[in-house]
Amino acid sequence: MTRTSHNFTLIEMLTVIAIIAILAGLIIPAVGRARVSAKTAACISNQGQTMKIIQQSINDNDGYFISGTTADTNYWSVWLYNKNYIQDFNGIRCPAIVTYTITSVDPSDTNAATQMESALQQVYGAAYTSIADGFDFRGTKYLTAGDVPVAPAALAIGCCAADSGRKLASAVVGFSSSDGNRAAPYKIHGNFCNFFFFDGHAESLEQTEAQKRYYPLSGDTPEAGQISRDYITQ
Repeated sequence: MTRTSHNFTLIEMLTVIAIIAILAGLIIPAVGRARVSAKTAACISNQGQTMKIIQQSINDNDGYFISGTTADTNYWSVWLYNKNYIQDFNGIRCPAIVTYTITSVDPSDTNAATQMESALQQVYGAAYTSIADGFDFRGTKYLTAGDVPVAPAALAIGCCAADSGRKLASAVVGFSSSDGNRAAPYKIHGNFCNFFFFDGHAESLEQTEAQKRYYPLSGDTPEAGQISRDYITQ
């Protein structure tokens, strides 16, 4: 019996390659979107847990929350870690950010304490305050902006934040347009940044939507300020 073989013609090969290219063009963006969605969902979960920790600390600290000042030891994350509210800094980090300089700390390392403090400075950013005692959440003074009532669900406590240079995550974020020397909300989830709010929920917001929300304003006035800071991009 004589066997015959059939070789692909150039046109057939080019057709197969074109089909593969088209399928790749459809699949790769879908995979990218799925990854963004997965990291966004994981971040929202982390932020929800982060706000529960913060709420518990506020309840235990007579209504005060030390957010972040110029002293490293006053970063909210360092303060809560030292008070044993935080056990694992990875749980208070955005999983979409890849520029963390410390991803693990060996307790047996002689520099473990210094490394831990550095790691805790690269977590979710909480609203900056210049008040050494932190925000005083007793009463409702942060729930008004002039004569405008501010719902707890609209009062942002923190977000995914990073500096504009190396895009390093920062535990302190400036929500005002005048806070240019501090980290800003980070557009790390597609066109969105994730925020967590005083009522305990977290959500993804585009910049225009975020700027309709408020934050506890530091300084001499007890009124809440409206977010005016531009996002930084990847």
